[in-house]
Amino acid sequence: RIGEALGLTWDRVNLDAGTVLIDRQAIRSKGHGLRLMSTKTDAGVRTLVLPVWGRDLLNRRYRAEFCPPDRPVFPAIRTGGIRDPRNTARDIRRSLQGTGFEWASAHTIGRRSLATWMDLAGLSSRAAADQLGHRRVSVTTDTYFGRKIENTGAAAVLKAIGE
Repeated sequence: RIGEALGLTWDRVNLDAGTVLIDRQAIRSKGHGLRLMSTKTDAGVRTLVLPVWGRDLLNRRYRAEFCPPDRPVFPAIRTGGIRDPRNTARDIRRSLQGTGFEWASAHTIGRRSLATWMDLAGLSSRAAADQLGHRRVSVTTDTYFGRKIENTGAAAVLKAIGE
């Protein structure tokens, strides 16, 4: 979720362990403006292990910038404060113009693709649900996993029955 990434501050990043704590999100609310709030559900609170390239990227960013613990990892460019999720979604849409992927959104590219890749790698639905912060595994499988997999395994089962 874009809001969760934008809600990440340096005090929730453990570069030595290569983990991030997701426990809040950046939102814009009427009458309050931009602020950090807790995740949508209790299941959204989770510690995620970063891929090596993600840890390296954050490590370079941390060393290159002044990063007090309460500073957002992905700050607004002009103010250094909380970045607006709507502006970020718009920037991602703009970056996809002319690529042939104009149909995609940050949600599609990030969450749906990751869930499908985890499924194709043979990881459990529970693992994907925990990664995405879903309380119910059925949300992950019904909404996020890709469908129309060509090799479903049925041919092998039918072959075994016919022998």
